[in-house]
Amino acid sequence: SDLRAAFEVWVRDEIDRLENDPERAASVGRALRQAVAHPTVAAWIEDIWARLKTALVADAGNPQGRTVALLEGAFANAGTLLEQDPAARDRLNRAVEGLLVPMVPAARAQLSAFIAQVVASWDTTQVTEKIELRVGRDLQYVRMNGTLVGFLVGGVLYALLTAMFGRVSF
Repeated sequence: SDLRAAFEVWVRDEIDRLENDPERAASVGRALRQAVAHPTVAAWIEDIWARLKTALVADAGNPQGRTVALLEGAFANAGTLLEQDPAARDRLNRAVEGLLVPMVPAARAQLSAFIAQVVASWDTTQVTEKIELRVGRDLQYVRMNGTLVGFLVGGVLYALLTAMFGRVSF
């Protein structure tokens, strides 16, 4: 319709003005802030948010709800896209890397302290028993091999050093 076409032209013109006229953008920004700050509008927004939040929580708790279906579809589509589009995978990897790499130096000390705290809280006897249960009878074999290999390597090194330099004192 003519009205719709005129509206679309007005919207495009207004977007252009907002992008290119800083004074117009500031004026619209002030008007929006004033409108949102008005007590009636603020109460209305709070009411809408409360209703929306209640509806979302109720819907999210329903396995057949729209929220669950929407999220399942979105994740399935994202998985398909990432599987089929190497460029999308690269963009996602770069974005995640861009977010995480700057955090690493700050998190390193906290992560080290956390790991040290967890390891310090372990009961040595309990941990040893768990390892023995997981590894099984092979653990004794590993211990014996380690002892024998250590003995042999140490003996060979001692013999070589003695042969090369005479009496070796440690």
